[in-house]
Amino acid sequence: MHEFEEVNESDEYSFKIRKKLSKCSHIIHLVEEFEEKDSKYYISEFTETDLLKLAHSRAGHVLQLQQALTYFSRLIEVIEELHCNKLIYRNIRPEKIRIKDN
Repeated sequence: MHEFEEVNESDEYSFKIRKKLSKCSHIIHLVEEFEEKDSKYYISEFTETDLLKLAHSRAGHVLQLQQALTYFSRLIEVIEELHCNKLIYRNIRPEKIRIKDN
């Protein structure tokens, strides 16, 4: 299953970066891109939720320690991959961290 995202020109750069980093297993991969009229669309892997929604769905709105450690170790791997490619991501927020599996 895939997600459809409508993007504007400011988003286009981030999608080029995602395409470049497609070898990193913790970055959501782009499947296809296409244009229609005045819009450009990108099709990416399906993600079930984001970290914020996942935390809010748990009792007390917190993750279990082991689950949190798993997600944050993956996040560190992504940040390391970005830094190896001389990139800095300045907008890390729980709602921006997409979860592929629960």
